[in-house]
Amino acid sequence: MSRFAEEVEKFQEVEPTYVRGVVSGFRDGLGKDQLFSWAPVLKLCQWVVDQPVEPGERGNAFERDRGWGWTRKAIADLLEDALQPGNTQIPFELRQEAWKVLLPLTSDSDPMPSDETDEDGSEPEAVSINTTRGEAMHALVRYALWVKEHLEKASDGSSNRKASFDNMPEVREVLETHLDPDRDPSLAIRSVYGRWLPWLILLDPQWVRENLAKILPTDPALARFRDAAWDTYVIFSQVYNDAVDLLQEEYVRAAAGVGEMAPKRRDPADPADHLAEHLMVLYWRGRIERDGPELSQFYANSSDDVCGHAMWFVGRVFANGEEEPPAEIIARLKGMWDRRMDLLRTEPERHRKEIEQFGSWFASGRFGDEWSLVNLQESLRLVGSAEPDSLVMAQLVKWTPLRPTEVLVCVRLMVEGADELWKIEAWRGEIREIVSIAVQAGGPARDTAAVLVNVLAARGHLEFMDLLPGPSKSD
Repeated sequence: MSRFAEEVEKFQEVEPTYVRGVVSGFRDGLGKDQLFSWAPVLKLCQWVVDQPVEPGERGNAFERDRGWGWTRKAIADLLEDALQPGNTQIPFELRQEAWKVLLPLTSDSDPMPSDETDEDGSEPEAVSINTTRGEAMHALVRYALWVKEHLEKASDGSSNRKASFDNMPEVREVLETHLDPDRDPSLAIRSVYGRWLPWLILLDPQWVRENLAKILPTDPALARFRDAAWDTYVIFSQVYNDAVDLLQEEYVRAAAGVGEMAPKRRDPADPADHLAEHLMVLYWRGRIERDGPELSQFYANSSDDVCGHAMWFVGRVFANGEEEPPAEIIARLKGMWDRRMDLLRTEPERHRKEIEQFGSWFASGRFGDEWSLVNLQESLRLVGSAEPDSLVMAQLVKWTPLRPTEVLVCVRLMVEGADELWKIEAWRGEIREIVSIAVQAGGPARDTAAVLVNVLAARGHLEFMDLLPGPSKSD
């Protein structure tokens, strides 16, 4: 790889297809942690971006390149990877050379308006990573983070020497240029701002504050630009506290419009579902309150499916944690569920999905056996089911030795609410284990186990009859 780098300028003499292959080869080398001299590679790249290019000349990727379009895309891909931290990162002393390659790519004609039609069906963020200008804009943020890292390292991490766009005006100029919809009407480019919004805040929070109305415009005529940025943000970004400080009003606005989000796209990248996830994280971190505008608007405008996703997400996150969550977080979440149930129990069929997803909270095992069993029983009485039912059954087995009678009541309610025969078949092992433990416990648990076995038998599941306890000595 190093030998090729030293001789790479000779590829100026060959046609674009082979130059693209060489550029892609260097990118592959980065993934294998291979070191090479960046100066000649950047020189070849600059030569390529200086070549004339006609819109649409990329053509079919499986044919011989008709021009330099595909090679320009390969260079954007290379820069995006080469500016990330690591042993193969471009040396900072080549900042000017890297910028001379990157800047022309940020104004590439690809994507063209015809690449972003409604008929095409491609989401803006997908277009952004599969087009030259889109990938160059991703690389632009990488470039800014690269500059910030090295400038702050040179200042020995002094807190009063934090880098901002004042130290990289070239980045600020490009970002502001592409925020003008008259100059760049691409939704793919606007999605880049959403994808990198937390990092833009890290780079220069004041710049984001001053330009937030352009990144997320409120003018209905510009709604598609806002949606491209915001939807990408909630789908691809985690919840960062620094970002929340600037985006509080945006969360309120998004929650008020969540009902309009859902029809746009579905699983696995539904912005309404991801907004629900963000709000749940903000709530348990104490950044928003259950009666605050964010959650009030969210629950007032969300479908039952989206509300159910919010509850499922909480259960999944807490089930996957290795450590016990702080007591104050558990208390906040219990308070949220109790408040939700004040509403849900009045119209259970309207909120079936949300009530069913209490099962995910129960299955996590994080909310205490007494509170969890009481609320599982109520949920089952309201809608007859809890999801995911297999995980609910597994958790019921764990709590049978502690609270056999309450567990048996939950199992009976699940059996009575089962709308498919195969469900009881799927639960057979757990039911047998639960009943066996209850019979051994004796007393009320033994009698409740007998009731459950008879309920199962009445539904045609005679295979549980051998679990029926014989008469006790006191009978």
